[in-house]
Amino acid sequence: MWLKKVFLIFATLFYRFLLVGGCYEGERAALMRFKSFMTDPSSRLSSWKGDNCCNWKGIKCSSSGHVVLLNLRNPHPDEVMINVNKEVVSSSKNTSDFALKDMRSNILTSTIPDMLSNLTTLSALDFSANDLDSHIPYLPQLKELYVSGNPAMTVNLVSMFSASWSKLKFLDISFTHVGGTLPPSLTNLTSLTFFQSDGCLRSIPSSVTKLTKLRRLMLNDNNITGQLPVSMSSLISLQYLSLIQNGLRGYIPTSICQILSLEYLNVEWNELTGSVPSCILQLPKFSYLSVQTNNLNGNIPLSLIQKSKLDMISLGINGLSVENDVQ
Repeated sequence: MWLKKVFLIFATLFYRFLLVGGCYEGERAALMRFKSFMTDPSSRLSSWKGDNCCNWKGIKCSSSGHVVLLNLRNPHPDEVMINVNKEVVSSSKNTSDFALKDMRSNILTSTIPDMLSNLTTLSALDFSANDLDSHIPYLPQLKELYVSGNPAMTVNLVSMFSASWSKLKFLDISFTHVGGTLPPSLTNLTSLTFFQSDGCLRSIPSSVTKLTKLRRLMLNDNNITGQLPVSMSSLISLQYLSLIQNGLRGYIPTSICQILSLEYLNVEWNELTGSVPSCILQLPKFSYLSVQTNNLNGNIPLSLIQKSKLDMISLGINGLSVENDVQ
Protein backbone atom coordinates (compact mmCIF):
# COMPACT_ATOMS: atom_id res chain seq x y z
CA MET A 1 0.00 0.00 0.00
CA TRP A 2 2.77 2.40 0.91
CA LEU A 3 4.55 1.66 -2.37
CA LYS A 4 1.44 2.73 -4.23
CA LYS A 5 1.34 6.02 -2.30
CA VAL A 6 5.03 6.68 -3.01
CA PHE A 7 4.47 5.94 -6.69
CA LEU A 8 1.55 8.37 -6.85
CA ILE A 9 3.62 11.09 -5.18
CA PHE A 10 6.51 10.66 -7.61
CA ALA A 11 4.11 10.46 -10.56
CA THR A 12 2.48 13.75 -9.51
CA LEU A 13 5.83 15.50 -9.11
CA PHE A 14 7.06 14.13 -12.44
CA TYR A 15 3.91 15.40 -14.16
CA ARG A 16 4.18 18.83 -12.56
CA PHE A 17 7.83 19.35 -13.49
CA LEU A 18 7.75 17.65 -16.90
CA LEU A 19 8.96 20.13 -19.54
CA VAL A 20 7.02 19.67 -22.78
CA GLY A 21 7.55 21.93 -25.79
CA GLY A 22 9.10 24.69 -23.69
CA CYS A 23 6.38 24.68 -21.01
CA TYR A 24 6.00 22.73 -17.79
CA GLU A 25 3.08 20.34 -18.13
CA GLY A 26 1.73 20.99 -14.64
CA GLU A 27 1.60 24.74 -15.28
CA ARG A 28 0.06 24.27 -18.74
CA ALA A 29 -2.63 22.07 -17.22
CA ALA A 30 -3.38 24.67 -14.52
CA LEU A 31 -3.84 27.35 -17.20
CA MET A 32 -6.07 25.11 -19.29
CA ARG A 33 -8.18 24.34 -16.24
CA PHE A 34 -8.46 28.07 -15.53
CA LYS A 35 -9.54 28.64 -19.14
CA SER A 36 -12.24 25.99 -18.83
CA PHE A 37 -13.87 28.02 -16.05
CA MET A 38 -13.90 31.26 -18.04
CA THR A 39 -16.46 32.68 -20.43
CA ASP A 40 -14.53 34.41 -23.20
CA PRO A 41 -16.93 36.12 -25.66
CA SER A 42 -14.18 37.81 -27.69
CA SER A 43 -11.95 34.70 -27.84
CA ARG A 44 -9.11 36.44 -26.02
CA LEU A 45 -7.82 33.03 -24.93
CA SER A 46 -8.01 31.47 -28.40
CA SER A 47 -4.21 31.09 -28.53
CA TRP A 48 -4.29 28.89 -25.42
CA LYS A 49 -3.81 25.56 -27.14
CA GLY A 50 -0.96 23.21 -27.86
CA ASP A 51 1.92 22.15 -25.61
CA ASN A 52 3.97 25.35 -25.33
CA CYS A 53 2.04 27.63 -22.97
CA CYS A 54 4.94 30.11 -23.10
CA ASN A 55 3.73 31.14 -26.58
CA TRP A 56 0.16 31.81 -25.47
CA LYS A 57 -1.15 35.39 -25.43
CA GLY A 58 -0.88 36.98 -22.03
CA ILE A 59 1.68 34.46 -20.78
CA LYS A 60 5.36 35.13 -20.16
CA CYS A 61 7.85 32.49 -19.08
CA SER A 62 11.28 32.60 -17.57
CA SER A 63 14.31 31.34 -19.48
CA SER A 64 13.85 28.00 -17.72
CA GLY A 65 10.25 27.64 -18.96
CA HIS A 66 8.31 28.53 -15.80
CA VAL A 67 5.27 30.83 -16.07
CA VAL A 68 6.15 34.14 -14.38
CA LEU A 69 3.55 36.55 -15.83
CA LEU A 70 -0.17 36.21 -16.43
CA ASN A 71 -1.60 39.35 -18.09
CA LEU A 72 -5.32 39.19 -18.82
CA ARG A 73 -6.04 42.91 -18.55
CA ASN A 74 -9.08 44.03 -20.55
CA PRO A 75 -7.68 45.53 -23.81
CA HIS A 76 -10.27 48.33 -23.66
CA PRO A 77 -9.88 49.75 -20.14
CA ASP A 78 -10.66 53.29 -21.32
CA GLU A 79 -14.21 52.19 -22.01
CA VAL A 80 -14.75 51.42 -18.34
CA MET A 81 -15.86 54.51 -16.40
CA ILE A 82 -17.00 55.49 -12.90
CA ASN A 83 -20.45 57.04 -12.39
CA VAL A 84 -21.43 59.69 -9.82
CA ASN A 85 -22.09 56.99 -7.24
CA LYS A 86 -18.52 55.77 -7.73
CA GLU A 87 -19.68 52.55 -9.32
CA VAL A 88 -17.91 50.92 -12.25
CA VAL A 89 -19.97 51.34 -15.39
CA SER A 90 -19.27 51.05 -19.09
CA SER A 91 -19.45 53.81 -21.67
CA SER A 92 -19.71 51.25 -24.44
CA LYS A 93 -22.00 48.31 -25.03
CA ASN A 94 -19.04 46.44 -26.48
CA THR A 95 -16.76 46.61 -23.44
CA SER A 96 -18.25 43.49 -21.88
CA ASP A 97 -17.41 41.59 -25.07
CA PHE A 98 -13.75 41.84 -24.13
CA ALA A 99 -14.13 41.11 -20.43
CA LEU A 100 -13.38 37.66 -19.09
CA LYS A 101 -16.01 36.33 -16.73
CA ASP A 102 -15.89 33.43 -14.36
CA MET A 103 -18.72 30.95 -14.02
CA ARG A 104 -19.04 30.94 -10.25
CA SER A 105 -22.83 30.96 -10.59
CA ASN A 106 -22.72 27.64 -12.42
CA ILE A 107 -22.13 24.19 -10.97
CA LEU A 108 -18.44 24.38 -10.11
CA THR A 109 -16.74 21.93 -7.82
CA SER A 110 -13.72 24.14 -7.23
CA THR A 111 -12.84 27.79 -7.58
CA ILE A 112 -10.50 29.67 -9.88
CA PRO A 113 -7.90 30.43 -7.19
CA ASP A 114 -7.31 26.75 -6.42
CA MET A 115 -5.94 26.03 -9.86
CA LEU A 116 -3.83 29.18 -10.24
CA SER A 117 -2.01 28.34 -7.03
CA ASN A 118 -0.24 25.62 -9.03
CA LEU A 119 1.69 28.38 -10.82
CA THR A 120 4.20 28.55 -7.99
CA THR A 121 6.74 30.65 -9.94
CA LEU A 122 4.23 33.34 -10.98
CA SER A 123 5.58 36.79 -10.07
CA ALA A 124 3.08 39.09 -11.87
CA LEU A 125 -0.70 38.78 -12.24
CA ASP A 126 -2.92 41.30 -14.06
CA PHE A 127 -6.68 40.71 -14.18
CA SER A 128 -7.66 44.39 -14.46
CA ALA A 129 -10.99 45.55 -15.93
CA ASN A 130 -12.70 42.20 -16.26
CA ASP A 131 -15.83 40.82 -14.64
CA LEU A 132 -14.38 38.39 -12.14
CA ASP A 133 -15.70 37.73 -8.65
CA SER A 134 -13.17 35.26 -7.29
CA HIS A 135 -10.77 35.97 -4.46
CA ILE A 136 -7.03 35.95 -5.07
CA PRO A 137 -5.07 32.70 -4.76
CA TYR A 138 -1.97 32.32 -2.63
CA LEU A 139 1.03 32.68 -4.93
CA PRO A 140 4.27 32.58 -2.91
CA GLN A 141 6.50 34.33 -5.48
CA LEU A 142 4.03 37.04 -6.49
CA LYS A 143 5.55 40.54 -6.71
CA GLU A 144 2.90 42.33 -8.79
CA LEU A 145 -0.89 42.05 -8.52
CA TYR A 146 -3.36 44.17 -10.49
CA VAL A 147 -7.09 43.38 -10.14
CA SER A 148 -8.62 46.86 -10.49
CA GLY A 149 -11.97 47.26 -12.20
CA ASN A 150 -13.52 43.98 -11.04
CA PRO A 151 -16.30 45.45 -8.86
CA ALA A 152 -17.72 42.07 -7.84
CA MET A 153 -14.34 40.68 -6.80
CA THR A 154 -13.99 40.11 -3.09
CA VAL A 155 -10.36 40.58 -2.23
CA ASN A 156 -9.41 38.22 0.57
CA LEU A 157 -7.37 40.74 2.51
CA VAL A 158 -6.80 38.56 5.55
CA SER A 159 -4.91 35.92 3.58
CA MET A 160 -3.32 38.37 1.13
CA PHE A 161 -1.80 40.50 3.86
CA SER A 162 -0.43 37.58 5.80
CA ALA A 163 3.34 37.27 6.16
CA SER A 164 3.43 34.86 3.23
CA TRP A 165 2.78 37.76 0.82
CA SER A 166 5.88 39.61 1.96
CA LYS A 167 7.42 39.64 -1.55
CA LEU A 168 4.59 41.71 -3.04
CA LYS A 169 5.86 45.07 -4.38
CA PHE A 170 3.01 46.34 -6.61
CA LEU A 171 -0.64 46.10 -5.59
CA ASP A 172 -3.72 47.63 -7.25
CA ILE A 173 -7.11 46.61 -5.82
CA SER A 174 -9.06 49.65 -7.09
CA PHE A 175 -12.82 49.29 -7.58
CA THR A 176 -12.99 45.85 -6.02
CA HIS A 177 -14.97 44.85 -2.95
CA VAL A 178 -12.86 45.28 0.18
CA GLY A 179 -15.59 46.44 2.55
CA GLY A 180 -14.28 50.01 2.78
CA THR A 181 -11.41 49.23 5.14
CA LEU A 182 -8.04 47.52 5.17
CA PRO A 183 -6.89 45.25 8.01
CA PRO A 184 -3.90 46.00 10.27
CA SER A 185 -2.13 43.03 8.69
CA LEU A 186 -1.42 45.25 5.68
CA THR A 187 1.82 46.06 7.51
CA ASN A 188 3.03 42.54 6.68
CA LEU A 189 3.56 43.64 3.07
CA THR A 190 6.99 44.89 4.00
CA SER A 191 8.27 45.04 0.40
CA LEU A 192 5.35 47.08 -1.00
CA THR A 193 6.48 50.09 -3.05
CA PHE A 194 3.30 50.75 -5.11
CA PHE A 195 -0.22 50.71 -3.66
CA GLN A 196 -3.39 51.85 -5.38
CA SER A 197 -6.86 51.43 -3.91
CA ASP A 198 -9.22 53.81 -5.69
CA GLY A 199 -12.97 53.72 -5.26
CA CYS A 200 -13.23 51.21 -2.41
CA LEU A 201 -12.12 52.82 0.88
CA ARG A 202 -13.73 55.00 3.55
CA SER A 203 -10.60 55.94 5.47
CA ILE A 204 -6.82 56.05 5.31
CA PRO A 205 -5.87 53.04 7.40
CA SER A 206 -3.10 53.59 9.93
CA SER A 207 -1.48 50.42 8.61
CA VAL A 208 -0.68 52.23 5.34
CA THR A 209 1.50 54.74 7.15
CA LYS A 210 3.73 51.92 8.39
CA LEU A 211 4.79 50.81 4.90
CA THR A 212 8.14 52.52 5.00
CA LYS A 213 9.23 51.29 1.55
CA LEU A 214 6.14 52.71 -0.17
CA ARG A 215 7.01 55.07 -3.03
CA ARG A 216 3.64 55.58 -4.74
CA LEU A 217 0.32 55.79 -2.87
CA MET A 218 -2.94 56.42 -4.74
CA LEU A 219 -6.27 56.52 -2.89
CA ASN A 220 -8.44 58.46 -5.34
CA ASP A 221 -12.24 58.55 -5.80
CA ASN A 222 -12.94 57.10 -2.38
CA ASN A 223 -15.19 58.28 0.44
CA ILE A 224 -12.29 59.14 2.72
CA THR A 225 -13.22 61.81 5.25
CA GLY A 226 -11.47 63.42 8.18
CA GLN A 227 -7.98 64.86 8.22
CA LEU A 228 -4.77 63.79 6.58
CA PRO A 229 -3.00 61.75 9.26
CA VAL A 230 0.02 63.41 10.84
CA SER A 231 1.57 59.94 10.78
CA MET A 232 1.91 60.18 6.99
CA SER A 233 5.36 61.54 7.75
CA SER A 234 6.48 58.00 8.58
CA LEU A 235 6.35 57.15 4.86
CA ILE A 236 9.99 58.06 4.50
CA SER A 237 10.36 56.65 0.97
CA LEU A 238 7.18 58.19 -0.49
CA GLN A 239 7.60 60.03 -3.79
CA TYR A 240 4.05 60.19 -5.17
CA LEU A 241 0.87 60.86 -3.14
CA SER A 242 -2.53 61.20 -4.80
CA LEU A 243 -5.80 61.63 -2.88
CA ILE A 244 -8.03 63.11 -5.58
CA GLN A 245 -11.79 63.48 -5.03
CA ASN A 246 -12.37 62.41 -1.46
CA GLY A 247 -13.94 64.18 1.50
CA LEU A 248 -10.75 65.20 3.28
CA ARG A 249 -11.11 68.13 5.69
CA GLY A 250 -8.90 70.17 7.96
CA TYR A 251 -5.36 71.36 7.36
CA ILE A 252 -2.58 69.89 5.28
CA PRO A 253 -0.26 68.82 8.12
CA THR A 254 3.20 70.34 8.15
CA SER A 255 4.49 66.91 9.15
CA ILE A 256 4.26 65.98 5.48
CA CYS A 257 7.38 68.12 5.01
CA GLN A 258 9.33 65.44 6.85
CA ILE A 259 8.98 63.23 3.77
CA LEU A 260 12.13 64.47 2.08
CA SER A 261 11.65 62.12 -0.89
CA LEU A 262 8.22 63.59 -1.82
CA GLU A 263 8.00 64.79 -5.43
CA TYR A 264 4.27 64.76 -6.24
CA LEU A 265 1.21 65.78 -4.19
CA ASN A 266 -2.33 65.90 -5.57
CA VAL A 267 -5.22 66.54 -3.17
CA GLU A 268 -7.62 68.25 -5.55
CA TRP A 269 -11.40 67.97 -5.16
CA ASN A 270 -11.51 67.68 -1.37
CA GLU A 271 -12.66 70.00 1.43
CA LEU A 272 -9.29 70.99 2.87
CA THR A 273 -8.97 74.29 4.72
CA GLY A 274 -6.15 76.54 5.87
CA SER A 275 -3.11 77.33 3.76
CA VAL A 276 -0.53 75.35 1.84
CA PRO A 277 2.47 74.79 4.13
CA SER A 278 5.37 76.65 2.54
CA CYS A 279 7.77 73.93 3.64
CA ILE A 280 6.26 71.61 0.98
CA LEU A 281 7.65 73.83 -1.78
CA GLN A 282 11.05 73.69 -0.11
CA LEU A 283 11.37 69.92 -0.22
CA PRO A 284 14.52 69.02 -2.20
CA LYS A 285 12.81 66.94 -4.91
CA PHE A 286 9.29 68.39 -4.93
CA SER A 287 8.05 69.24 -8.46
CA TYR A 288 4.24 68.83 -8.69
CA LEU A 289 1.46 70.35 -6.56
CA SER A 290 -2.28 70.35 -7.21
CA VAL A 291 -4.69 71.56 -4.53
CA GLN A 292 -7.43 72.94 -6.75
CA THR A 293 -11.09 72.76 -5.73
CA ASN A 294 -10.72 72.86 -1.95
CA ASN A 295 -11.42 75.51 0.70
CA LEU A 296 -7.83 76.64 1.10
CA ASN A 297 -6.86 80.27 1.64
CA GLY A 298 -3.85 82.49 2.23
CA ASN A 299 -0.89 83.68 0.20
CA ILE A 300 2.02 81.84 -1.34
CA PRO A 301 5.15 83.95 -1.82
CA LEU A 302 6.16 84.26 -5.48
CA SER A 303 9.82 84.11 -4.50
CA LEU A 304 9.26 80.71 -2.89
CA ILE A 305 7.68 79.38 -6.09
CA GLN A 306 10.55 80.72 -8.17
CA LYS A 307 13.15 79.13 -5.92
CA SER A 308 11.38 75.78 -5.89
CA LYS A 309 11.81 72.99 -8.42
CA LEU A 310 8.15 73.02 -9.41
CA ASP A 311 7.20 71.86 -12.89
CA MET A 312 3.49 72.37 -12.20
CA ILE A 313 1.35 74.08 -9.58
CA SER A 314 -2.47 74.21 -9.60
CA LEU A 315 -4.20 76.39 -7.01
CA GLY A 316 -7.54 77.17 -8.70
CA ILE A 317 -11.01 77.25 -7.10
CA ASN A 318 -9.70 78.13 -3.64
CA GLY A 319 -9.07 81.34 -1.74
CA LEU A 320 -5.35 81.10 -2.46
CA SER A 321 -3.28 83.79 -4.10
CA VAL A 322 0.36 84.24 -5.08
CA GLU A 323 1.97 87.15 -3.30
CA ASN A 324 4.47 89.14 -5.33
CA ASP A 325 7.21 89.68 -2.80
CA VAL A 326 9.96 89.90 -5.42
CA GLN A 327 11.58 93.36 -5.53
